[in-house]
Amino acid sequence: MPETSVKSRIVLLSATDSPEKSSGNERLSRPKRIQTRVLNLDVLRGVAILLVLFSHQVFMPNPGSFKDFIVGLHPVGQGGVDLFFVLSGFLVGGLLLTEVHQSGQIDVRRFLIRRAFKIWPPYFALLIVTGIQLVRHDGYTFQTMLQKLTPFVFSLQNYVGPWDIITQTWSLAVEEHFYVALPIVLLCLSRRKSERFSIWRSLPVVAIGLLVFCNVFKVVGCVTGAFPVNGFNTHVRMDALFIGVLLNYLHTYCKPFMGPVKNQSQLVFASGILLVVLRYCLPATPLLRVMSWTLLYLGYGLCLLAVMNLTEGSLIDRVMKSHLSKFVAWIGLYSYSIYLWHFAFAGPFVISKVIPFLPNAFKCPLGMSIYLVLAILNGVIFARLIDLPVLAFRNKFFPSRTA
Repeated sequence: MPETSVKSRIVLLSATDSPEKSSGNERLSRPKRIQTRVLNLDVLRGVAILLVLFSHQVFMPNPGSFKDFIVGLHPVGQGGVDLFFVLSGFLVGGLLLTEVHQSGQIDVRRFLIRRAFKIWPPYFALLIVTGIQLVRHDGYTFQTMLQKLTPFVFSLQNYVGPWDIITQTWSLAVEEHFYVALPIVLLCLSRRKSERFSIWRSLPVVAIGLLVFCNVFKVVGCVTGAFPVNGFNTHVRMDALFIGVLLNYLHTYCKPFMGPVKNQSQLVFASGILLVVLRYCLPATPLLRVMSWTLLYLGYGLCLLAVMNLTEGSLIDRVMKSHLSKFVAWIGLYSYSIYLWHFAFAGPFVISKVIPFLPNAFKCPLGMSIYLVLAILNGVIFARLIDLPVLAFRNKFFPSRTA
């Protein structure tokens, strides 16, 4: 899910000294915190939410070449959620790794409180609005409505459904489970005082092990026929988030590893795009499609590392500083709210009030354009009404220990 703060401040970590002295091994470097705004990360968030909106298009064009084109690109849009996962793992993992490095421990209570202020107020507002719609417009009784929404209250909708309302929130459930699992993993690793099994040595092994673990369940689900339903489950999707954590570890603490990335950032970015394209060009067999998710995560990860280490004046650097990129970054700033609310108002409004009055030739392109504009404006309005005031309250009474 998209990770933003009310002031959109992100902690950049520049490498200097080693956080842990290991005999004959100076791979790891101590971070120095700099408070700044990272426009490039907001650009990636904006790209992710635009991909999601494209995959959730509300009207399919008439049969023909244009429809084939839209259908062919539809899976690409679904990858926007995976980009959100990688970004979330990178940012949240970076906050916790910095806290471990600075204090040797994690204030789990404060971390979960801050996550709750970030996620829950707009999320439960959406549940209330959905409950009202179910009772007033869909004919549900109050008791049936409560039963329908109970899995959402406990973040279990990605396992038990229901699959016919606010389906986009399955990814929020995955992130909620990740917010609980990650501090536990880092706490367990940080308490191992042995140099051989320290957090800085063990984290890459844990992340790669989790990637293998999730892929095993993807393959099992594919073989048993449980896929794609179990594709919403946390135990088959959390690997993308932990890859994001691993990327932050490499970016922040492994200066020798990042040297080639900084020197060849454009090549790294192109390699990431190539992996993403390859993921969608593989034969459409269920097994290959399942395993190719790893290519998608790695592709997004390379793009993320590249945009965090762009060479000044390079082509991609100039693109990132363009007016178009700044507009996409502005969309990315409100991506969480856009993601939550785009099904609640923009989609139904366009389907019922716009599409029926458009000529057939313009139903898809014009209807889709109106839908995108309304979804973005809708998200901005709700963010300003709910998200930003709540985050201001959070940052005042529960400030981050690392930012």
